[in-house]
Amino acid sequence: MENNTSKHPQHVVGYDGSFKDLAEAIGTMSYDQVAVFLGELAANILEQAISDLKVRNRPKLAQHLFAAAGEIKKAQSEMDSAWKVCKPYMPKQS
Repeated sequence: MENNTSKHPQHVVGYDGSFKDLAEAIGTMSYDQVAVFLGELAANILEQAISDLKVRNRPKLAQHLFAAAGEIKKAQSEMDSAWKVCKPYMPKQS
C-alpha cells in the first residue's frame, strides 16, 4: 500500500484487510446499518460529482459519478426494504 496522501488512494486508508474482507464485513452487518453505509457512500460520490461538474469542469466524469451515486441510493433503498422485512425477526438489541 503506497501513496497514503493521494486524494484517491488505491486502498482504504487505515484498513489493512482485502476488499473482499471489507465487503464481507459490511455485508454481514445488519441491513439497516448497510443502508446507512450506502447512504454515506452515495453522498460522498455525489459531492465529488458536483465538484467535478461545477469546480473542475469535468462534465463527462460528473455524469458517471451522478449515475453511480444514484445507483448506490437505489441500493440503499433496497437494503432499507430488506431491513423492514427482517426487522421483526431480529433479536432485540440491549
